[in-house]
Amino acid sequence: MANDIIINADNMANLTQKAFKDCLFQKDEDTINLIMIKVLIFNFALHKQRLERKRELVAALVAELSNEFKKGSTLQNLCFTKDGEQWTDLYYICEQLLVMAIGLCLMEFFNPIDQESYFPSSIFYVRIK
Repeated sequence: MANDIIINADNMANLTQKAFKDCLFQKDEDTINLIMIKVLIFNFALHKQRLERKRELVAALVAELSNEFKKGSTLQNLCFTKDGEQWTDLYYICEQLLVMAIGLCLMEFFNPIDQESYFPSSIFYVRIK
C-alpha cells in the first residue's frame, strides 16, 4: 500500500471491494495457492500470495473499524468506523473485509461464553487479534 493513501469512511468500501476482487482465486490457478475462508454460511476461495500483498491495506482498513472490535463486537457493528461513521450500508462489503482479515489472521470469530456477561448468547462475534 502506498503511504499516500488516506483511509476514511468515504473510501473504505471502494478500497475493500477492489482488494477483495484482486484476492479472489481464479478457477484456472494452481490450487497450491488456494486458501479457503468460511464465514457463517459461505466459503470464499482466495489466492494466498495476492491476499498477503494486501496485508498492509487490510490492516489499515481494520484499524479504522470501531474500537469495540478490540474486545469483540457483533457483525452488525462492522459497518462503522472508530469515529462512528458508517462506511458502508451493504453487509456483503463488510463481509469482504472480514474474509480478508480472517485470512490474514487479523480478526477472528470468538465465542463469548467465557467473556464478560454483556455479550448476549447465540450471536456471532468478531474481534481484532
